[in-house]
Amino acid sequence: MATKWKVTTLAILVLLGGCKANDESIPEKVMQIRARATAKVEPLPDEFVYSPLPFYAASGREPFTRPIAVRATATVMEVDCWQPDLTRSPQKLEQFSIDTLAVKGIIGDSATRWALVQTPEGSLEKIRAGQFMGLNRGRVKHVTEFGIEVQESLPDGLGCWQQRSLKLAVNQPVSVSL
Repeated sequence: MATKWKVTTLAILVLLGGCKANDESIPEKVMQIRARATAKVEPLPDEFVYSPLPFYAASGREPFTRPIAVRATATVMEVDCWQPDLTRSPQKLEQFSIDTLAVKGIIGDSATRWALVQTPEGSLEKIRAGQFMGLNRGRVKHVTEFGIEVQESLPDGLGCWQQRSLKLAVNQPVSVSL
């Protein structure tokens, strides 16, 4: 029994002898770590100094008129180009952008189909082929069981109008084809 006690005491002394107290103070150790961890940051570039150029209105053409070369070609093009009916009164769905309107359903049979269109305000409107919707004079060409096809009229900036087709599927985003 005495040998067990001696062996246990010896083991404890060896283990305690291996533990050496750290003589360094904590603030000194923190200072050493901070000294090694300094970041090297490149200086910021010099600040850009804006210097405005003076504008003299009398030195060139007016900024909101077409150049003379464009005006000459525009008058030739206006004779032969297509123009939408600008005199008709707008319908209710023409006050909303086409991408804010959503087709929520289709009702009717193959002879007369109506589309249920939800406005951004949340109201549902019935629309059929021949009626108009959207800000770009979009005319409903067809109402199918899957959605509606709209033909929009867009100004080209030269006095003429271009047409593009859109398909609005039931509960889907707008797909554009030119």
